[in-house]
Amino acid sequence: MAQPVNPYTLQTAPLIIEDALLTRILHDQRFLDAFPFMQSAAIRLKDAVGQRSCCGRTSAAKAASYTLLKQSIAGMTVESKSLFKQLLGAQQVVLIYVNGNQRTRLTF
Repeated sequence: MAQPVNPYTLQTAPLIIEDALLTRILHDQRFLDAFPFMQSAAIRLKDAVGQRSCCGRTSAAKAASYTLLKQSIAGMTVESKSLFKQLLGAQQVVLIYVNGNQRTRLTF
Protein backbone atom coordinates (compact mmCIF):
# COMPACT_ATOMS: atom_id res chain seq x y z
CA MET A 1 0.00 0.00 0.00
CA ALA A 2 1.33 3.44 -0.90
CA GLN A 3 2.36 5.81 1.87
CA PRO A 4 0.42 9.08 2.12
CA VAL A 5 2.21 12.04 0.60
CA ASN A 6 3.66 14.43 3.16
CA PRO A 7 3.13 17.98 1.86
CA TYR A 8 6.12 19.09 3.90
CA THR A 9 8.76 16.72 2.52
CA LEU A 10 12.42 17.41 3.22
CA GLN A 11 13.58 20.25 1.03
CA THR A 12 17.21 20.57 0.03
CA ALA A 13 16.71 23.97 -1.58
CA PRO A 14 15.51 26.86 0.57
CA LEU A 15 11.74 26.78 1.07
CA ILE A 16 10.15 30.15 0.30
CA ILE A 17 7.24 30.91 2.61
CA GLU A 18 4.41 32.27 0.46
CA ASP A 19 0.82 33.08 1.31
CA ALA A 20 -0.50 29.79 -0.10
CA LEU A 21 1.90 27.81 2.09
CA LEU A 22 0.95 29.91 5.11
CA THR A 23 -2.70 29.06 4.47
CA ARG A 24 -1.83 25.34 4.49
CA ILE A 25 0.23 25.80 7.64
CA LEU A 26 -2.70 27.50 9.39
CA HIS A 27 -4.83 24.42 8.65
CA ASP A 28 -2.23 22.05 10.11
CA GLN A 29 -2.92 21.31 13.77
CA ARG A 30 0.76 20.56 14.45
CA PHE A 31 1.67 24.17 13.73
CA LEU A 32 -1.29 25.55 15.67
CA ASP A 33 -0.31 23.47 18.71
CA ALA A 34 3.38 24.41 18.51
CA PHE A 35 2.86 28.12 17.82
CA PRO A 36 -0.19 29.59 19.61
CA PHE A 37 0.05 32.93 17.77
CA MET A 38 -0.92 31.11 14.58
CA GLN A 39 -4.39 30.41 15.96
CA SER A 40 -5.17 34.12 16.15
CA ALA A 41 -3.65 34.58 12.69
CA ALA A 42 -5.96 31.88 11.34
CA ILE A 43 -8.96 33.69 12.84
CA ARG A 44 -7.85 37.04 11.36
CA LEU A 45 -7.46 35.49 7.91
CA LYS A 46 -10.80 33.73 8.15
CA ASP A 47 -12.45 37.06 8.97
CA ALA A 48 -10.66 38.77 6.08
CA VAL A 49 -11.60 36.14 3.46
CA GLY A 50 -15.00 37.64 2.72
CA GLN A 51 -13.59 41.11 2.21
CA ARG A 52 -12.78 41.63 -1.47
CA SER A 53 -12.30 44.73 -3.51
CA CYS A 54 -14.54 45.61 -6.41
CA CYS A 55 -12.15 44.09 -8.97
CA GLY A 56 -11.67 40.78 -7.11
CA ARG A 57 -8.18 41.37 -5.77
CA THR A 58 -7.21 40.23 -2.34
CA SER A 59 -8.41 42.67 0.26
CA ALA A 60 -6.07 44.91 2.17
CA ALA A 61 -7.17 43.22 5.42
CA LYS A 62 -6.09 39.82 4.12
CA ALA A 63 -2.75 41.13 2.89
CA ALA A 64 -2.17 42.84 6.23
CA SER A 65 -2.96 39.58 8.04
CA TYR A 66 -0.37 37.68 6.01
CA THR A 67 2.19 40.42 6.62
CA LEU A 68 1.55 40.33 10.37
CA LEU A 69 1.88 36.55 10.36
CA LYS A 70 5.20 36.75 8.48
CA GLN A 71 6.46 39.38 10.92
CA SER A 72 5.49 37.10 13.83
CA ILE A 73 7.37 34.19 12.28
CA ALA A 74 10.40 36.43 11.74
CA GLY A 75 10.30 37.42 15.40
CA MET A 76 10.31 33.85 16.73
CA THR A 77 13.19 32.60 18.86
CA VAL A 78 15.95 30.50 17.32
CA GLU A 79 14.48 27.38 18.96
CA SER A 80 11.02 28.13 17.58
CA LYS A 81 12.42 28.73 14.09
CA SER A 82 14.21 25.40 14.31
CA LEU A 83 10.95 23.64 15.24
CA PHE A 84 9.18 25.50 12.42
CA LYS A 85 11.74 24.22 9.90
CA GLN A 86 11.47 20.71 11.34
CA LEU A 87 7.67 20.69 10.99
CA LEU A 88 8.03 21.92 7.41
CA GLY A 89 10.71 19.33 6.66
CA ALA A 90 13.02 22.06 5.38
CA GLN A 91 16.69 22.65 5.99
CA GLN A 92 16.43 26.34 5.18
CA VAL A 93 13.49 28.74 5.00
CA VAL A 94 13.24 32.08 3.21
CA LEU A 95 10.68 34.58 4.50
CA ILE A 96 10.01 37.78 2.55
CA TYR A 97 7.81 40.34 4.26
CA VAL A 98 7.20 44.07 4.56
CA ASN A 99 8.66 45.71 7.65
CA GLY A 100 7.58 49.33 7.77
CA ASN A 101 8.32 50.65 4.29
CA GLN A 102 11.05 48.12 3.57
CA ARG A 103 10.83 44.70 2.04
CA THR A 104 12.81 42.31 4.23
CA ARG A 105 14.23 38.93 3.25
CA LEU A 106 15.04 36.63 6.17
CA THR A 107 16.73 33.27 5.73
CA PHE A 108 16.93 30.82 8.59
